[in-house]
Amino acid sequence: MMQAVELHSGLPKGLYKTTSEWVEHCRQRGEDHVFLEFHTNETFHFTASKGLESPLFPERVKHLPSAFVAVIPEGRVLGEEGSVITPDNHLLWDVSLQLIPEDQHPAFTTTPGSLVEIAGTVAVLSFFSSQTYFHWLYDVLARIHLLRLSGIKIDKYVFNQNIPSPFQYETLAMLGISLDQILFTYPNMNLKAKQLVVPSISMHAFLEYGSWPFQFMRQELYEKHNFRHTGSDRIYISRSKSDKRKILNEDQVTRLLDDYGFTAVVLEDLTVAQQIEAFSSASAIVAPHGSGLANLSFCHPGTKIIEIFARDYTPVCYWEMSNYLQLDYYSMVENGYLDPQQQHLFEQNIFVPVDCLEQLLKLAGIEAIQSKEEKG
Repeated sequence: MMQAVELHSGLPKGLYKTTSEWVEHCRQRGEDHVFLEFHTNETFHFTASKGLESPLFPERVKHLPSAFVAVIPEGRVLGEEGSVITPDNHLLWDVSLQLIPEDQHPAFTTTPGSLVEIAGTVAVLSFFSSQTYFHWLYDVLARIHLLRLSGIKIDKYVFNQNIPSPFQYETLAMLGISLDQILFTYPNMNLKAKQLVVPSISMHAFLEYGSWPFQFMRQELYEKHNFRHTGSDRIYISRSKSDKRKILNEDQVTRLLDDYGFTAVVLEDLTVAQQIEAFSSASAIVAPHGSGLANLSFCHPGTKIIEIFARDYTPVCYWEMSNYLQLDYYSMVENGYLDPQQQHLFEQNIFVPVDCLEQLLKLAGIEAIQSKEEKG
């Protein structure tokens, strides 16, 4: 026998760690909600990364978690974080992810504004770091793939406000999402939809993903559009305009790479279309770890990638991405330098041993186009 559920409009009184836990709880009450699973029972064989020393990322076979889309009747979206709240007034943790302890989630301290009710179907695409290019592509937009697989017609999409950047508007237009379909979050947001549609978060562990986010974004932003492939054959991605993970001896690095025919590119100066053009034209890319490498989805199979890491911060995301996309991946870790001005490991600037970088270029089969003798 179905039990009536009291609907709420204030702060959540608890949480479900997973959306499937909420679905099971509802079934025990006699309610049967839509919960569709996709990309089930997938595994992938990752080949080891290459470098001057033992592999930074060893060969492994990984089981990839499934993805889902859930429909939450009378569900709410709370606060500028875009937290998802069930009709029985619980936070759905797995689709309202924050890298903090559960009891410190901002949904429990947000001051809800007046309840705004929408009669249609609203999809939630919020993510805690959606202001960065990588996460915008793969933790926000890529989830549209799951919505399309579900076959559910979406009237409105919820995105984090985060002072929308040009790359956000450009990519939304490329995906065919118009401005009148967008609802941006705000500090006291308290929105209830007749049907709240929630796709699972793409990231299943810290900066670890299945293949579908990358394949979808490649298809939507690259394969469905015409690019001329007139960019440079070899490119170096500079982080000179960033406040973290910069190459401190970039002058030395660019002098070396100039001998090997590399062109330095500052991605902040380019539109998304220009970034796609640059990466899809290249046969070799050298870059410090950062969001710019999100564009690896637009490279051709066999493109040589050299990713440079700071000491003690070596996320797997671009190695995994290179495996999924059949790119030729090499890594290099700066082992001796710590910048006292950088407080967090993920912010550390990098001092590149230029002789080691040249050895890695040769290991990758990237030949100099100008010898030191010819250069004079």
